[in-house]
Amino acid sequence: MTPRFATARFHVRSGPDALFTRVRHIMGVPVSLRTGRHALERLAGRHAPTGRLVEFDPDTWELVSADVRTDTGKWVKSTWSVDVDGRRWWVVIGLGSTVVTAVTALSARH
Repeated sequence: MTPRFATARFHVRSGPDALFTRVRHIMGVPVSLRTGRHALERLAGRHAPTGRLVEFDPDTWELVSADVRTDTGKWVKSTWSVDVDGRRWWVVIGLGSTVVTAVTALSARH
């Protein structure tokens, strides 16, 4: 399926700083993330600790990257890293605090 619009991904280490300041502001409070059927199927297939990965806490999760629309520059999703039971997970969160997907990180750090 072709995306509805083109996006560009930016890593927290390379900026732009204003983008990550905005993402941290918008995602600045703990929240229970929403999940759709597709995300739940992917999480189950990856044996992910879904109950723990939907409890977002910006004080204990690390921001990794942010995606923005190339036509408007508006932020559309972000990737966060969190340790759960000794495994590091990358969780992609879309608008509306919705889990897009989650994968285990291959390296200890992003």
